[in-house]
Amino acid sequence: MAVTAILASACGESQGLGAQALATGDADAYLGNWWPSQRSVFAKHLKSGDVDVLGTLVTGTTYAPAVPKYVADEHGIRSLADLESNADLFSGKFLGIEPGTPGNQYILDAIKQNAYGLGGWQLVQSSTPAMLAEVEHHVSQEKPVVFLGWEPHWMNVDWELVYLDDPQQVWPGAGEIRVATRKDFASDNPNVARFLSQLKIDRDTASEGFSNSVRKRFPPRKSLETGSARTPTWSVNGCVV
Repeated sequence: MAVTAILASACGESQGLGAQALATGDADAYLGNWWPSQRSVFAKHLKSGDVDVLGTLVTGTTYAPAVPKYVADEHGIRSLADLESNADLFSGKFLGIEPGTPGNQYILDAIKQNAYGLGGWQLVQSSTPAMLAEVEHHVSQEKPVVFLGWEPHWMNVDWELVYLDDPQQVWPGAGEIRVATRKDFASDNPNVARFLSQLKIDRDTASEGFSNSVRKRFPPRKSLETGSARTPTWSVNGCVV
């Protein structure tokens, strides 16, 4: 029996599409359930039992507003609380991704609630590629920019970033990436389900792998190897896959 799996990042329309595909049975597994940041997308499907969670793929993830390190170092911006007094540096704008994504909504909610005095700020919604291109333009000229960032992703390899602290805890973050499946997938495919439940990816190695495949255009096998020791990205119970 063929198994349809979706491997996705925190960004873009893949979040809603992944949840819907699992709930309708059009996909078997989704290797991109960032939690708890995707709670608003997956909660109803988990509650209904149409989607199950097999295990945790990546731990120690980050999903939050970020600035380049040169901005943090030069202007002392290391917290969301530092943005209000430095609004002019950023023209009072956050750079976001696709409209309707949880990350964008958290920023919009913070603006609406005037959290950290951000009531006068704007969120620029576009697409993930467009946002990344705009950030890269700013970084190439060392200009101030604040945007929605996440880890693992190639941005953490190619750019030195500082994820902004959230002392008021208005941001849910994303502490882990989970493997989600359609209902009854584990009973229909016990061997595959066991494999997926044991699959673990190191966060930093995953970011390096994304950089190798997306930015450096390495072939698939080489993309899964990083660093001088060529540490494989994928492991099951500590064993190389």
